[in-house]
Amino acid sequence: MTIHCLIRGAIAAMLGAAALSPVSGTSQRTGLTSTVAQEPVRSAKDTWRQLESLACGDSQIKLSMRLDKATKHVPQASADKALMYVFESDRNRFSQIKLAVDRKWVGVTKGRTYFFVLLDPGPHYFCSDLLGDHTLLSLVVEAGKTYYLEQREVTTGPEIDLMDEEKAQIQMLMCKLSTFEEKK
Repeated sequence: MTIHCLIRGAIAAMLGAAALSPVSGTSQRTGLTSTVAQEPVRSAKDTWRQLESLACGDSQIKLSMRLDKATKHVPQASADKALMYVFESDRNRFSQIKLAVDRKWVGVTKGRTYFFVLLDPGPHYFCSDLLGDHTLLSLVVEAGKTYYLEQREVTTGPEIDLMDEEKAQIQMLMCKLSTFEEKK
């Protein structure tokens, strides 16, 4: 399943109760007056910008990636955190794809590399960035579970796919662990 922008359920979390405007009405059957919250109408472009602001890191920050060719570190999810592996399995890619979670850059992939990050349970917003082009993802993670994302470069920019564990384990065998640091 290719996910360019997963919005299901994220709009309510993103907008919060304060962004909802009340609507009043009187029932013709009972004569009672009630107030109901109504979501504001937003364009797709406004929704995209809002998700971008929740997901993407500072675009001015440049990252440098290093490979750890020897380590095949495979941590397990802890009882209070979710574990997220992020892969790029195409060996012929030369461009770095950065990943931000909740406005913070957490890793970089570049051709058959992977990294992992521990996340608090709950909703998170992901931003995959390839030379300024973004793909966004909203995902609710659970403590104690392991998730796998594949980043890849296509002609339209980066893509993110959720991977099943079996495919991810095979990909991990072919990938090297990547680490990153901010370029100064």
